[in-house]
Amino acid sequence: MPQEGPGPLDGIVWQLLADDPTLLTAPTLPLGDLITAAGYLCDGDFIAARGFDFTAHRGQSHAAAVVAAHHLTDDETDAVMAFTALIGVIEHTPDDERERAVDALVASASDRFAGLARPNAARAAFGEAYATLGAGTDTLHLAAAVLRDRGPRKIAPTAHWLAGKAAELDGATTNAERHYERAVSVDPNWDQALEELARFASDRGDAVRAIGLLDRVEGGYREPMYDLLQLFLPVDRPDLGRNDRCWCGSGRKYKACHLGKAEHPLEQRAGWLYQKAASFAQGIAWRPLLISLAEIRSAHDDDPMALYHALDDPLVADVVMFECGTFERFVAERGVLLPADELLLAQQWLLAERSVHEVEVVRPGEGLTLRDVRTGDRLEVTEQTASRVLRAGDFFCARVVPAGTTTQIFEGIEPIAPGQRGRLIELLDSDATDPEELVEFLSARFAPPRLVTPDGHPMVACTAVFEVADTAGIRRELSRRFGAADADRWTWTEKGSVLGAANLAPGTEPWVLEVEAMNEPRFQSLLEAVGVADPGARLREQTRTPAAELMAQAQERGVRPVQPVDPEDPEIAAALDKHIRGYEQQWQGEAIPALGGHTPRECAADPTRRDELIRLLDSFPQQERPGR
Repeated sequence: MPQEGPGPLDGIVWQLLADDPTLLTAPTLPLGDLITAAGYLCDGDFIAARGFDFTAHRGQSHAAAVVAAHHLTDDETDAVMAFTALIGVIEHTPDDERERAVDALVASASDRFAGLARPNAARAAFGEAYATLGAGTDTLHLAAAVLRDRGPRKIAPTAHWLAGKAAELDGATTNAERHYERAVSVDPNWDQALEELARFASDRGDAVRAIGLLDRVEGGYREPMYDLLQLFLPVDRPDLGRNDRCWCGSGRKYKACHLGKAEHPLEQRAGWLYQKAASFAQGIAWRPLLISLAEIRSAHDDDPMALYHALDDPLVADVVMFECGTFERFVAERGVLLPADELLLAQQWLLAERSVHEVEVVRPGEGLTLRDVRTGDRLEVTEQTASRVLRAGDFFCARVVPAGTTTQIFEGIEPIAPGQRGRLIELLDSDATDPEELVEFLSARFAPPRLVTPDGHPMVACTAVFEVADTAGIRRELSRRFGAADADRWTWTEKGSVLGAANLAPGTEPWVLEVEAMNEPRFQSLLEAVGVADPGARLREQTRTPAAELMAQAQERGVRPVQPVDPEDPEIAAALDKHIRGYEQQWQGEAIPALGGHTPRECAADPTRRDELIRLLDSFPQQERPGR
């Protein structure tokens, strides 16, 4: 049992049972009464000696977690904990008692708030506050006002910044910017407010102001948007004097028209617009969705950093924006900041759907001609990177959107195998498809090969050894179910396939029955058959080994693969040719997922589906003759 601190109740109970298997085999008092009688008490899933202060322990554990997450100093940690306490008082105290409770807390903790003056502590305070807020942001607004009016003067920028974050959560973009401006008016070098204002300037398309604000932040050049903003800085015309007529033909002087101003076409700014929305989707309100989808995206990757990398995955980001509704919120809340043509473009993007596209023409380094498989529309897409690796006939999933005079793809391209197309189109067509299901389907290509038996179950080598007494019953039951035995060996077959086997070993006392199958449902059926045949049979041992593990074990033992047969041998070539011809005849009448569930014979007879059949056949490896 725990001596100084709390311990996990379930772990302690299991350990006691391991030490004494008879401990709870006889009727006794309820477990809670036994714990109390022994001088211990429980708090949730933890147990400690009577008198242990669970409340203080939770506070210490929480503080330690905050320090680890945000790398805080002692005074910063104390400030964040004081702010969290303020949030708790405002959130949970009845209205008629709240003012008195806040007064008491401020009187006792006013000096502790000083550590919030540092941006790192301010970020931690906001994160902790957001995690505890109820349905609205009123509590955060009130807490920010308390810090502003009654806290140390040095934390006034933090108070204004917290008020701005609360306004952003409310979707009040203009109010949020006003609070950030007030924070900078109090402290012109307060990093957090400068970064927020740079984001507002970027959304407005003012790259000069955005970079100027980031240059005032220590390490601001490392911000993700910094390099992007450099692309949209104005380029001066040294051939023009300030008082010369402007190059644009407006008739105005250069200094009053385009001096210090950039004018980039919309097709160039479309990528900037996409990054503005992506930055919005990184906000704290959307973080749980982002993490959830990143976990699905990285599920098949053993790299310890896989989840971290998946947070920046283009598909994850795009699904959060569009399928999860973040982009719609971005347009509604930040649209007031966007240049008019970018706002119109963003509204067009809301109508663009993710789809499956076939590559028809490739212009390396320039673009692609695509056919939308769902609508039949043909699109000319400007695409430099993917156009260097894609080939005509490839299929991929993406969201293709207008961008000024061009059509572009921003979120990345997901290659689609022929057998996936039908199911993916069903997912995209269905209003019931959730974002998690879509990301899981598109991430299945990263999964290791899955070995299955012909009936679709995972391939697992299952064996069991029984000691049996009623050998007559065993022989009778197994012969009834699987046919006559061959020297006390029964083979379970269906449609020419071997599904399992059982072998009764001769000359042993007691007799031993060995059963084996290559998937778990079949194995369970064999176990049940043994139980019916001899209820007294004793299971001595059993193993269940996935096929992938068996293959790995074989490789470790240096087992060499079976040498392939020589296709030049006339007899072997004739046998291969006969087998392949038979399979081809059978294949023509099978429903093929890549053909929408239709058979090749049906598609060949249907002019509207014949092209799909031809593309599928063209995707097969081309060989000189069957068997080669």
